[in-house]
Amino acid sequence: MQRHHITIKKHGTVTEHGNGKAASPASCKRSGQALIEVSVCMIGIVVVLLAMLELTKIGMMRTQATMDARADVAAFMQSDTVLFPTPGFLQTWNEGPDGKRYTADDVPVTASSASFYHTTIERSVADAADWNLLQQIPNPISTLHSSPTVLAAGFGLLRGQSSATTNLLPGFQRLVSGTDTITIESEVWMTWTKGIY
Repeated sequence: MQRHHITIKKHGTVTEHGNGKAASPASCKRSGQALIEVSVCMIGIVVVLLAMLELTKIGMMRTQATMDARADVAAFMQSDTVLFPTPGFLQTWNEGPDGKRYTADDVPVTASSASFYHTTIERSVADAADWNLLQQIPNPISTLHSSPTVLAAGFGLLRGQSSATTNLLPGFQRLVSGTDTITIESEVWMTWTKGIY
């Protein structure tokens, strides 16, 4: 059994007797600095892992909301009669107060059925006289030409909606939305297949 005896001298040198090694204040300082650096790195790694978990959770919520919206509209796709929604006409989006595109505070710029009629429906044929030929055979395009306001019924569009809400970790509340929770909303449009098959 080997004994160790430590003597602390007045000028600050720490000498360990028994194995011939000596620890100076400089080496102790370096060891303490390394410990601090490791601690800071560990905190950074934990923050990155938590951010990845939070983003993964939000991504899974978005996927689930989309699946729920599709399931919502799928229940009516094979129905004999359906109530078609009345979609709005969207021209473009203006940036909101945050100055960023494609964020929740963007302001929609709406259009009208008249602009859709002139820019899209009327240009479906090469010549205006072709409408007389198309109207002889029932088809959705002729219906849109005669009644451009029934857009959803003309294309057989059905809408499904779903939303989900989750609590955010305290560190991400200010970073993501400034609130305690975040809500994911999903809206899908699908075709009334009963009218096709």
